Amino acid sequence: MKRNLRITSLLLAPTLMLSSCASILNSKQQQLNIVTDQATAKVYVNGELAGEGEQVEAKLNRDMKVQQLKVEQPGFKPEYKVAFQTTKSPLYIMSWIPFGILFFPPFQDGGPKSFDYKKEAIAVKPSMSIAPRKEKNKYIYLKHTSFNVSKEDLVFKKYSFKRYNKGKKESSVSNGKDDLKLDNTIFSDAITEVLKKSGYTDTTRSVLKNKTNTIYVGAEVSNVQFSDIYNTKGAFRQNYAVGKATINWTFYDVYGQTKFQKSIVSESGEFSPHYYDDTEDYIAVILEDAITASFYKVLEENEVQELLKEEQVVTPTFAPLALNRAKSSSLVKTIAQAQNATVTLKTKEGHGSGIVIDENGYILTNFHVIANQEKNTKLILSDGQEVSCEVVRVNEYADLALLKADKKFTYSFALPNAADYSSGMDVFAIGTPNSIELGQTLSKGIISGIRNNKDSEWIQTDVSVNPGNSGGALIDRNGRLLGVVNSKVTGFGIEGIAFCIPAYKVSQFLGLNMK
Repeated sequence: MKRNLRITSLLLAPTLMLSSCASILNSKQQQLNIVTDQATAKVYVNGELAGEGEQVEAKLNRDMKVQQLKVEQPGFKPEYKVAFQTTKSPLYIMSWIPFGILFFPPFQDGGPKSFDYKKEAIAVKPSMSIAPRKEKNKYIYLKHTSFNVSKEDLVFKKYSFKRYNKGKKESSVSNGKDDLKLDNTIFSDAITEVLKKSGYTDTTRSVLKNKTNTIYVGAEVSNVQFSDIYNTKGAFRQNYAVGKATINWTFYDVYGQTKFQKSIVSESGEFSPHYYDDTEDYIAVILEDAITASFYKVLEENEVQELLKEEQVVTPTFAPLALNRAKSSSLVKTIAQAQNATVTLKTKEGHGSGIVIDENGYILTNFHVIANQEKNTKLILSDGQEVSCEVVRVNEYADLALLKADKKFTYSFALPNAADYSSGMDVFAIGTPNSIELGQTLSKGIISGIRNNKDSEWIQTDVSVNPGNSGGALIDRNGRLLGVVNSKVTGFGIEGIAFCIPAYKVSQFLGLNMK
């Protein structure tokens, strides 16, 4: 009995070994050619640099995991593709040889090394390019992003590998169980990275943005679809995912006025779940790639290319408008009187400040204060009284607007005919910072410098300026109007950098004739 058992074991041992020939004899890695068609393209396999050039010989693990491929080429969106074992190794035939005469099947040779990748070269060619910013193109800055997809707009589809590649219908489809809420920085970082790499964001931190050199972009993700593609080989199930996103893009000028809108559906590359440890990270990189692809597409739109062309400064042609120069009795001569000649401008979207330049109700402010709000602007006086007004004329390039209220004012400012200021002199700002309740707030500082940017002149000051101060008055200690508060540089560690439009240029910019 024992002898028979030993004989059986001796006969069975080579059979078992031969029945797993592919698993035993096949190498741990398989060499494949990855074609990029780009001499400077870099090829990565699971995050590790495999080589550079038009064709790269890369070694892929035979572990039945989906391998993540990535190709980077300057000026192109990174291309993502996957590779996985799909065919039985030729060594598998050796598992059948001992059984050619017998009438029962061999033991299953189903180890990870018993499967090969297809021998054909894998094409991972960067296809989406972005033209770098031209010298006379506008800079693009991110205005806002919105990422809050409801479960009804979140779709999951499943395909077998064969069905997906033949363009057939999914095997199953379902909606999300919860709304998709991800960290919005995923969205903003993806767009910002594209802008930086292509030179569309001014990395020199230029602070003098205007209608001629700046445009803003906003985006909202409204629909997301994930396709899970799977392939079953023996006891192994391999899968990867492709994402699709519908993104609504809006381009704005510096005043928040909508200039172009379009909804674009874009698809990501192929992503392997084996390469990403965290499910949220896996979802994030898929969406980031789809978002980047969408942004590349929207930048190709003819309307966007036209918007990107730097504009020439154009002073609108106005028929001369006669305004009454303040009489001695109504001319602002003190800081207290200057506060009475400054108003709050209330709109549906917020508030700003305004300057009385004619006692008959003419108010000077920034265009950006009333942009998109021309019919919804009201004056709030120092005593809290609310008065309706209308827009008389605007100069978008100079960021100025003239309003008219049916109201008589006790005091008004005189528009100067020449620059009567210098660096280092004491100045005061009057306006409504942060809240309407803080109307006619006074703050003190100095003129930090006189700045020139192309055809524009700016008064730089360290006076405390906050949202709502725009359109307010910059004055000297005698109440004389020096400038119109326009903007402030914000950011971590930045304080005391604000800019004003010189008051002596207002008459020219708005076609005013002060009598």
